[in-house]
Amino acid sequence: AFGDGELTQADIYYKQALELDGNAVGAYVGLAQVSRQRNDNKMALNYAEEAYRRDPENVPALMETGQISLTEGKNTYKRLRKGMQLNATPGELANVREDLTVYLRNAKRAFERINKLEPNNKTAYDWLGETYRLESMIAGDEGERANALFDAMEAFKSGYEIDPPNYREAFRLGEIYRQRGELDIAKRYFQTGVDVCPADRKPRECHWHMAEIAEEQNALDDALYYWGKVMEAYDATIPEEAVFYNKARERVNAINLKLRQ
Repeated sequence: AFGDGELTQADIYYKQALELDGNAVGAYVGLAQVSRQRNDNKMALNYAEEAYRRDPENVPALMETGQISLTEGKNTYKRLRKGMQLNATPGELANVREDLTVYLRNAKRAFERINKLEPNNKTAYDWLGETYRLESMIAGDEGERANALFDAMEAFKSGYEIDPPNYREAFRLGEIYRQRGELDIAKRYFQTGVDVCPADRKPRECHWHMAEIAEEQNALDDALYYWGKVMEAYDATIPEEAVFYNKARERVNAINLKLRQ
């Protein structure tokens, strides 16, 4: 029922399973998945944590706990950014930061536990990398930020090395190495992102970073090539995409002007 998208029926069956066996961990995991599909993350987290309490080595329960905690962490980070923009009081911001810290701690605990139980779980490494990356964005000082970025890099690299790399891993590693100032390594990862990008999408984020790096390194012909790729990826007739198309066009015009001078 869940696989067919019949969430109401799946909810009924999972609850019937629990009536027959109150320790049916799979039913708790299923209810967490149903709740998550319904965008009720608080209920989903309750079910996932109940599954975890009954079986601390249940990987699906850990995965649900980690993914839901990370999703709530991202939502809380948006609240934090909005509160800062609206000049919320220090007390209000502190409460939001505390909530965010808890979500990140729970996500890390879950994904790290999975990686101990299943050392080749590529997905868990990727989500762990995302968790550390978010942690770096709220770090209190440069030292904490650097440590979180390093942990994110190590997690993504662990996933990257298990199987053929996916777009997320290559792009995130490119981002991290660029933040660390290691531009040549960043370029290699962004190029890998371009190479492994699924056929049904365009690697415009990778091309955007490669264009900016080329400008930073004064490789203007390369920059023109990559900005051209960016422009190919955005539809100038769609308002949401036209913004990015126009920014790329501005960079092309600026580079051409510089070359003529």
